[in-house]
Amino acid sequence: MRPLEIRFRLATPMLVHSEMPFHFDALMAYAVSRQSELDGSADPWADAEDLSEILGREGDGDAWVWQASRMEVLSRHPYPKIYESANNLRFTDPARFYEDLDQGLWQTRGKVNPETFRIDPNSGQQRGYQMYLTTSNAREVAFYAIGEEEAIRFYLAQVTHLGKGSKNGHGRISNMEIRDCPEAANLWRKRWLPDGMPGADGMEYAPVMGRLRQPYWDRTHFHPVMEPVG
Repeated sequence: MRPLEIRFRLATPMLVHSEMPFHFDALMAYAVSRQSELDGSADPWADAEDLSEILGREGDGDAWVWQASRMEVLSRHPYPKIYESANNLRFTDPARFYEDLDQGLWQTRGKVNPETFRIDPNSGQQRGYQMYLTTSNAREVAFYAIGEEEAIRFYLAQVTHLGKGSKNGHGRISNMEIRDCPEAANLWRKRWLPDGMPGADGMEYAPVMGRLRQPYWDRTHFHPVMEPVG
């Protein structure tokens, strides 16, 4: 394994759904699970728990992390704002739904009440909603890691978008580059770390509540970690 920079160029704005950092090992876990799913695995997410053939790790006991940084924004589109919010509306359209149903384009299970054959506009898959989405105008982003280039390249073939909202086109990747990067031997430490583990050179860290490994979204298992703030 060697220090690497993994750089992505984005064709569309990336959806911002959380203030938590986006770690590269979480992206790799997703990619491994996708590949395992294609291979017919009964539990793709369990397969993604062990990334030892892809990424290095550092630490002892339970206080260890994958040697993979958070996402760093390298450049942005020349917009006046870093973040933009859009008001998204979806209206329930029973007439169109039943027309599609007549043509066999939908299955009724889970979408129509089987007793009344009605659509609920307030809940379920046919509900209407108003939602404010925040997007980032990041044009190029990078992650830093200690890893196996060929393994990273193989699994990232399953990744076409960064972040959530890919079905609506957010965060579409137009280009990916993996290169040797001696600085990544230090830069991978720009991530959540256990207290007492050395951080990246010149970077200050502050205590926050988080996790050392994926799934980073699981707040039920949050505990004190150190976050880079410099």
